[in-house]
Amino acid sequence: MACDIADGGEAKVRVLRAAASLFDAQTCRGTIEGRSGVLGRSFVGSVSELRPLASEETELTTVDPVKVLDRVVASPYLMRAPLTPDEQQDQSDCDDDALPQRSTCSSSCVVGISASSGTLAEYIVLPVSNLAVVPPSIPDDLALLAGDVSVVLSIASELQRRHVTNVAILSDGPATILSNLLTRLLHQDMQFPAQNLHVFSASATCSSTVWSWHASVTPLDTHEPADVDHLIARQTELALDAVVDLIGSKASAELAISLVQSMGCVVFVDRSRLELHPPSLVAMDMNAVVVRELELVSVHNCRGYLDNALQYLVTQSESQQSTRELRTCLLDDVVLSQALSQLQALPGQTLEGQCLQVRRC
Repeated sequence: MACDIADGGEAKVRVLRAAASLFDAQTCRGTIEGRSGVLGRSFVGSVSELRPLASEETELTTVDPVKVLDRVVASPYLMRAPLTPDEQQDQSDCDDDALPQRSTCSSSCVVGISASSGTLAEYIVLPVSNLAVVPPSIPDDLALLAGDVSVVLSIASELQRRHVTNVAILSDGPATILSNLLTRLLHQDMQFPAQNLHVFSASATCSSTVWSWHASVTPLDTHEPADVDHLIARQTELALDAVVDLIGSKASAELAISLVQSMGCVVFVDRSRLELHPPSLVAMDMNAVVVRELELVSVHNCRGYLDNALQYLVTQSESQQSTRELRTCLLDDVVLSQALSQLQALPGQTLEGQCLQVRRC
């Protein structure tokens, strides 16, 4: 597919390696309606062209700006055009008893999901401000995880500053890789004991070895009353300081609020990087939030953690064991011309816990 021409403040990047996700496979199989454009959310590439803004319109804000031939990754969040009057009215009507969960109210879209551009292509044009230079010691395949790691670091930062000790993570198929990376980081880097990390997941792959090393894992259907009631009955036993909701539905939000202890924290993680039509708002019982003195946190655009994610991957790539563990999130690569057939052939359960690597040639 033809690539856009880089405009002021943009870069044209030659895609060296990209990652195809469960969302891409579902789109290829026709199970997701409304997606148009190029697939693929994450990539590592080489800058082939830069179009800086006029000097009077911008100032350098980075010590090490992106240059032609630099190897880069990118934040998938792109700013949309200014809101129309109708969109501005919709934004002003956001319910006070609901927590914004997606990019509708922040006027952004996501590469390979809600944006027309995607990474399963030979080239992609992105704002220079979205790019981050990849250190030489990080191999291309691990660099594909930088975006997910930036989300994980953002969540971990919220938990760390609140000094929580017992954490539950609500997850499902599309969020499996995030959940795997998060439990691994909390256990290995933040020294959470495995018995203090609880994963409740609707994913068919929730018994994977990556999770079992770092956390207790329990299958859960948030729409099954018996499952929910059984879990809520364990609230005192679990003594959760924080619940991380990676599902982003009304049912998961209600469960998260019911599970966490009074004066605890619930972290809601944006789903617009995982699905095309996530709920723009999640209704919840604000009376329960106020009475129990709960703190609600929303994690959305994690561009500010992308550089930290790359430094984390530098450290991880120094260890063969860590490198092997991270590579369990990635399937073997295929050439771009074979990506469509592979995405149609691979079982959906496989792509819940792993991305398909796609190389240029």
